[in-house]
Amino acid sequence: MGLRSIGREISVSLAYQDVLGNLRITIALAVMSVGFLSGVALCSVASVKLEHRPNRSRWLKWLVSLFVDLHRFRHGKSLYRQVWTSLLVHANGIATYFLLAKAVGLAPDVVGLVLLVPLIFLVGLLPISFAGWGIRELGAVAILGWIGIASEHAVTLSVLFGLVMVVTALPGLVLFYCAPRVTQSGTSL
Repeated sequence: MGLRSIGREISVSLAYQDVLGNLRITIALAVMSVGFLSGVALCSVASVKLEHRPNRSRWLKWLVSLFVDLHRFRHGKSLYRQVWTSLLVHANGIATYFLLAKAVGLAPDVVGLVLLVPLIFLVGLLPISFAGWGIRELGAVAILGWIGIASEHAVTLSVLFGLVMVVTALPGLVLFYCAPRVTQSGTSL
């Protein structure tokens, strides 16, 4: 992990400090971010050295292959495509939260939404509910409360965001059911 990356983490942490106003949360987020990124970088470099070692357990072999793939991914063109796709998805989600907040009569802090909405997305990825419903709302209440959005408004925003996601996925569902089915023999049903 280079000095530029650490510098970016520090500048993002300072932005969180400005938004949150709570130094303990800011420090905790900065330490977790730097620690996670450092751990992933170290594991991916170490895994390349461990890749061809024999006599490993099954789970260690799986873990090493995961980090070797990550190391190869970092050095290929697919990384840049993935980063741009991810940035676009997050920017759309942040813009959706912003527009929904405006629609329900709130005056959201743009910087706060840019910094905190990705955390709501991360909480929604926890595999303990169906498509993030419930856990995303709970995360929105806790996280958006940091920038002064009342819990009832946070739940409203999160439910509306979930409904927008369902509505935008409906054309894909129609295309899925209208597409011709191909069997294993290559014939269409």
